Amino acid sequence: AECQNHIRIIAKLDQKKLLICGTHAYRPKCRHYKFQEGRYIQEKELEGIGLSPFDPYHNSSYVMSGELLNIILSNLHHHQKSEAAPLQLQTRGELYTATVSDFSGSDPLIYKEPLRTAQSDFKQLNSPDFVNTVADGDYIYFFFREQAVEYINCGKSVYSRVARVCRSDAGGPNKYKNSWTTFLKSRLNCSLPGEYPFYFDHLQATSDIVSGSYGGQASRLVYAVFTTPKNSISGNAICAFRLRDLLDTFEGAFKEQETANSNWLPVPKIKEPSPRPGRCAEDSKSLPESTLSFARGHTIMDEAVPSFFGGQPLFVKANLVRPSQFRVLSVDPQVRTSDGQAYDVVFVGTTKGRVLKIINTADPTNLRSSPPTLIEEIIVLSPDVPIERLKVVKNSMEHASKLVVMSRGAVRSIPVARCSAAKSCHSCVALQDPYCAWDLSRGLCIHLQSHLELDSEIKSVDSASFLQNVIEGKHKQCGTNFNENEHHRDDLITSKGHNDAMVGSPEEPSSSQVLLDQQKASDHLETRGPEGNPYNDHVDLSSSSSSSSSSSSSDSSSSPSSKRDGVTIFQHGETLGSHYSTEELSMAVATSCVCALIVGFVSGFLLARRCSCSRGEENPYHVPYLNQSGYQDDQIYAKVDDMTYYPVNNMLVSLPNTNSTTHSTAHHGPALPSIPPPNSLGSKTLSFNHPRPSDFQGFGTVHRSQKIF
Repeated sequence: AECQNHIRIIAKLDQKKLLICGTHAYRPKCRHYKFQEGRYIQEKELEGIGLSPFDPYHNSSYVMSGELLNIILSNLHHHQKSEAAPLQLQTRGELYTATVSDFSGSDPLIYKEPLRTAQSDFKQLNSPDFVNTVADGDYIYFFFREQAVEYINCGKSVYSRVARVCRSDAGGPNKYKNSWTTFLKSRLNCSLPGEYPFYFDHLQATSDIVSGSYGGQASRLVYAVFTTPKNSISGNAICAFRLRDLLDTFEGAFKEQETANSNWLPVPKIKEPSPRPGRCAEDSKSLPESTLSFARGHTIMDEAVPSFFGGQPLFVKANLVRPSQFRVLSVDPQVRTSDGQAYDVVFVGTTKGRVLKIINTADPTNLRSSPPTLIEEIIVLSPDVPIERLKVVKNSMEHASKLVVMSRGAVRSIPVARCSAAKSCHSCVALQDPYCAWDLSRGLCIHLQSHLELDSEIKSVDSASFLQNVIEGKHKQCGTNFNENEHHRDDLITSKGHNDAMVGSPEEPSSSQVLLDQQKASDHLETRGPEGNPYNDHVDLSSSSSSSSSSSSSDSSSSPSSKRDGVTIFQHGETLGSHYSTEELSMAVATSCVCALIVGFVSGFLLARRCSCSRGEENPYHVPYLNQSGYQDDQIYAKVDDMTYYPVNNMLVSLPNTNSTTHSTAHHGPALPSIPPPNSLGSKTLSFNHPRPSDFQGFGTVHRSQKIF
């Protein structure tokens, strides 16, 4: 499969020309096509090195920066004559790419013909993984992750980056003619704040630039998905960055390392040359040498770009049981509700074939006051099929938006909302979905945006007729007679805070689904509901409720799932089972440890007493013997077999005279008292194992004989 032609670039050069580039079996090629007579005709073919990667698994990104040129066919100096000529708009595009230019992927570059980043300069690019490229005004922004060169003295780490170049950059004079003169980069800070912040350093995807009103102020944002490393805990985060903060960071201090063993420190303002490096110039080829040299060696900014909403992630999700990573995202910006508020709806695709739908209700000044809400989690693909792309598209035919989900083998579309699943006012409002509102006149939960597009006469929405509450999920006009259990049994998905609600995959594709299968169609259509679900990591939320219920599983009123718009919707609520708090779990663990210690001590004490008593009865005089090597040898020991007692009679001991004593001492040593032989004296050998006190009567000094075994 790697030796096929994997398309990596499809760019529109003008109204009638198309540029397509692909890997072309590890030999990148590009072709120009021209639209003529109702079809595209190939004009020319050229090398694609620097535009498309060699390997389809090498990360790359691109953007076509178009410029609208106002061409007035009449001479402006003669505009007073007759009527003005019509204004024609033409598009002239420049292709910016971020990819690798060699077979092994060791030569990364950011490229616009003929400009590129410096080769083998780790201060510019150090083993990057390119994620996305966006154009805005005078700048082109490149989002990627790479090994941090400023951290290399302390170890190895990966940082998420945003780099910037100017559209007007045409290279410098002489040796800088093929090099960027405005290339700068900065770190993206997506972390949980604290004394020791927890960083999400692996950037996975970004959205396009989103414009909206946040906290009463108009801002332009870029949403981004971050993850933790593979050898860390499975953590995912969504952060948003304001374009104004990006510009402020690139106007801040530079970072430099004076020597190879020095720390990276900010450059004093007085050392910056003029004009300031990184700023767009009308003619970059006229820049002085001091500015160009400084820009080449100082590409890293000192400050990181902070997260917009309170300097912390909008949404954080960790899963230790079934780890999965956020992979891609798409944003439907500023979806308006019946009360006139607007919210961004963020769709996130995972490596397990799921899509998360999150509503951004956050306040930029206080994230805790109204945190984002996870509305639903949709199982679109098989768990072993990661989602590669997500795109929210407006469908003028059906007057409703669709979410297009793409993998390597298929393309599917699903509705952005399933409002008809809610059957009551309470359940509809509890969805906290800006797409859904309760229509009082018809008594239905409707797709509000679709309703407004169908009825073009409606200029504004009456909040009293269409009930919504995205922040709290409650509305006073729904009444107060509300049973919480009936609410959970309704065929809907609700999620407070960050709770997980799950939606199953369809058995068959709906009419809005387009399948581009590279394998058998059954491989992608073998997605079922809770009955016989083939997924290994699928949680069947209906199992617990069905086992405890005595009603038949065929009863639709008690069934915890229903199929809406080609997906299976599971109820969310009491079926999730019991949960224990951290305090309860800690108390249970501590109690178990103490009880185990007590039981072990008592058991060991009793066992030791029993073993010591039995061993003493068998051999009470066991003496360990140490051999010459210093080890105990239990096979060699001294054992008292018997004891022989002799009565001692002092009168029978003859003491020699003085002369004989002197003679004896000189020749035979000192004289010792002599003991009569056993035959002549009364002696008795006593068994030591059965001694009797009467046997010791009449005996004096006791002598012991031992036998060594």
